[in-house]
Amino acid sequence: MCKNNGSKYGGNPSGLFTFHAGYKGLLGQITNSFAMKQLFSLVVAFCVCTNAQTQNDTTLLPKPKTIIGIASFYSSNLDGTKTSTGETFRNSKMTAASNQFKLNSWVKVTNLRNNKVIKVRINDRMHVKMAHKGRVVDLSRSAAKELGFLSRGLTRVKVEEITNAHID
Repeated sequence: MCKNNGSKYGGNPSGLFTFHAGYKGLLGQITNSFAMKQLFSLVVAFCVCTNAQTQNDTTLLPKPKTIIGIASFYSSNLDGTKTSTGETFRNSKMTAASNQFKLNSWVKVTNLRNNKVIKVRINDRMHVKMAHKGRVVDLSRSAAKELGFLSRGLTRVKVEEITNAHID
């Protein structure tokens, strides 16, 4: 196929190999219909596989953060105080404090005693001592009521980060 005129670089002043005049290239050599059908089948199979991967892109996203621990709720006397985001705290809103999740992120909280589920926005940080006690989230009173542990004071929960791709 290639002509090397005996020199170190093939006899070509540019230093590259030269091709015989009879070389037609890859497509020129594939002339029979059987070989063309096989090439076509390979191209179609590649396109189908590539398309299947792009349609299933959510499997490539990292899994949302999930934490299991103890939940508590805010005291009534904290109503009206400033949160870490600068807004005024209200026990009537579905908000929470956590040191494990970013501020203004949304989380799904599941009470592991009764399987009740709520969604709250993280708008505050907990005191460091609470984290040492195993607390993962401090909920507003309305959020604690929805989860059904207002009378108990504490409950075991699973807290899952909600990402844009996982919002129901």
